[in-house]
Amino acid sequence: MSFSCTADIFLKQFQRESTMVLMESYAQGKWSSYTVKKCISIISSIQQYLINEGLKQGDLVLIMPELANAETILVDMACQLSGYVSVLVHNTCNQIQFNHIIQETDAGVLFYKDELTSQKFTINDRIKTINLEELTSTVSIQLKTSFRSPLKPIQPTDLSTIIYTSGTTGLPKGVMLTHKNIISNVTSLATLLPLQENHRILSFLPYSHAFERTLILSYMTIGTKLYLAYEKQFLPQAFQYAKPHVFTAVPRILEKMYNQIIKKADQSKFIGKASIYWAIKTGEKYRSKQIYNPIIWVRLFLIRRIIFSRFRKKLGNQLKAIVVGAAYLNPNLARLFSASGIPIREGYGLREASPVVTVNRMNPGLNRFGTVGIPLPGVKVNIVNCNEDGEGEIHVKGPNVMKGYFKNETETAKVLSKDGWLNTGDVGKIVHQRFLKITDRKKDIFKTSLGKYVAPQMVESTYLESPFIEQIVIIGFQKPFIVALVYPDMEALEDYAHKHSIHWTSPKYMVLNIKVKEKIQQEIASISLTLANHERIKHIHLMDQPMSIENGLLSNTLKTVRKKVRIHYEKEIETLYAKK
Repeated sequence: MSFSCTADIFLKQFQRESTMVLMESYAQGKWSSYTVKKCISIISSIQQYLINEGLKQGDLVLIMPELANAETILVDMACQLSGYVSVLVHNTCNQIQFNHIIQETDAGVLFYKDELTSQKFTINDRIKTINLEELTSTVSIQLKTSFRSPLKPIQPTDLSTIIYTSGTTGLPKGVMLTHKNIISNVTSLATLLPLQENHRILSFLPYSHAFERTLILSYMTIGTKLYLAYEKQFLPQAFQYAKPHVFTAVPRILEKMYNQIIKKADQSKFIGKASIYWAIKTGEKYRSKQIYNPIIWVRLFLIRRIIFSRFRKKLGNQLKAIVVGAAYLNPNLARLFSASGIPIREGYGLREASPVVTVNRMNPGLNRFGTVGIPLPGVKVNIVNCNEDGEGEIHVKGPNVMKGYFKNETETAKVLSKDGWLNTGDVGKIVHQRFLKITDRKKDIFKTSLGKYVAPQMVESTYLESPFIEQIVIIGFQKPFIVALVYPDMEALEDYAHKHSIHWTSPKYMVLNIKVKEKIQQEIASISLTLANHERIKHIHLMDQPMSIENGLLSNTLKTVRKKVRIHYEKEIETLYAKK
């Protein structure tokens, strides 16, 4: 079945048996099932509610969710089926950013996460607000078996959604995506994912992220069943309940899983500890295209069937792949997970490209660790202004490239050429003839005073291999050497303190403890040996509070806001460089 607009995806779903469960959503301590019949009733009622509020085809509807839940998806479905434009806003934005979006969109309806969201923001009385957690009681749900069709047929070039950026470098910009943009991404991904109609998906990333939303639409296109974990603390149990075949993750999630494996090793007796560390070392050497060798296959058998079998069971024991994106992934982690029997497939994209540009395939020979894969069908990638190593700015062209920034022609002209090429702002190169390798964000790469270029994300990812490091930011622009701000993994550090008779108090005081500092410095020094001299950290400052969205040091997509970090820790950085 071919699709011309996003509504076609939902209409395909609703042609199935009325009693079929399309998704299950966990919230407030229980799982709730959503059958075809129930979804149609809720969507039809939302449509009627929006009509009663005076909305017309083409009007904008603000949706400020957190993680994906059934109500959020159903509101989005209702908008797409009615010809409204869904405007997705991060619920972690601040009041200034929120006011800008409200003023720029001039929307009359806002669906928000929960009561805490309404308490966080001062909301104009002109805007009608609906709590997503109270949707079914606010919107009068009536038993219906059909939808209202828009007055005018939806065209592929019509605007489908606007997704606002994090606004870390100024006011947030609204990325305008047409139905054609999104459908081109969705249909390509649906053919590449190792999924069938009887498979299950677990979703727990924010729905306001283009990456998760597009993949959810891709899963729907295939016809898989969705499990939506709206409460993060319930995630371990959600894996056991859903037993997913695929889920989407950001690299930090895999890093945390890796740290749990290390913690398990350190808690094991000598033989168990040695076995796990052997498996990790062996797994990090794994290659997707193995030469047949009996020794290699015996090692993989031991890793998968004996050492990592419990780990796979914790994830439901049915995984066919984990799709990873949004930030740099250490290739060793991808190799280790793949060696354990859980294939990792890394991709690359940005909101302005709907969002996926490239992805590693499941097919033999179409996956390379350390790369973000090959372009989707119909998408072109060009590397411009290359240096002697073939690295340059990544430009993208294809049916997935945005229409532009909402009401912002000046910013649109900065990134989108007249002939349709999008300047991503990322730096990379083509390796193995057709695989894209990301070096870093153009704006993040810096040069030391000794003339050495440093790509911070890649270097930081290497240091994050330590189970004792939760967060790290390296500093070194126009400086003779690199220093770092480190937030330790407090759980791992507390275990270490108890084992080594170090009195444990609060993080505020533990980061000042000499023995704690020595341990983190040992971890840094050990990992530094694997890096080039100019990438090695000379001095560190231990942070007693993590970087977060709330304190403004992380963006809504969990990327480090480096400028704010440098300002916030200006004195500490100066102290580090005052040392010899």
